[in-house]
Amino acid sequence: MRFNEKLNLLMKMSNTTNMLLAEALGIDPSLVSRWRTGSRDLSTHSRYIQAMGIYFASRAKLDFQRVALLELTGHTFEEKDVPESVIAGYLSRWLTNDSKITSEAIETLLDTISQSTSVDSRIPHSIELPPEPNGTTLLAQSFTGIKGLQEASVKLLMRAASIGSQAKLLLYSDEPMDWINS
Repeated sequence: MRFNEKLNLLMKMSNTTNMLLAEALGIDPSLVSRWRTGSRDLSTHSRYIQAMGIYFASRAKLDFQRVALLELTGHTFEEKDVPESVIAGYLSRWLTNDSKITSEAIETLLDTISQSTSVDSRIPHSIELPPEPNGTTLLAQSFTGIKGLQEASVKLLMRAASIGSQAKLLLYSDEPMDWINS
């Protein structure tokens, strides 16, 4: 398996979005997207490899999640009680080394995970849940085409400027960036 395939697998297993991983690593989500598609590779000595190991190990809270990560990295379920830092190390090494795991083994692993007991089935059904809160009604606008991308970006930037406080603004587009200059 190549790095991008391993990253995609970890992200699917942990239900992690590009935005969540990017936030955890302090990078732009588009870089995560490039890693996932294979259009950008990481050096085996990149600091992001270790950070990813730590992040994905921290997401494995339940035993079956820890066992899945252990099996993925070539370890056994008997090690499920090892510290999170050990699993993070296993993941970091696994991300940088060639994998001998076949696609059939991965499919079996994903099937096992998907068939595991869900969180909903472990919650007692006798607990009375609070009523669903009503949200604020918002207006939506849609913009289409290159002109729409430009107008939406200007609107977003103007809205951010009007807030008046320091905020983090992320603008993500899968489109080629030539729309900025058109």
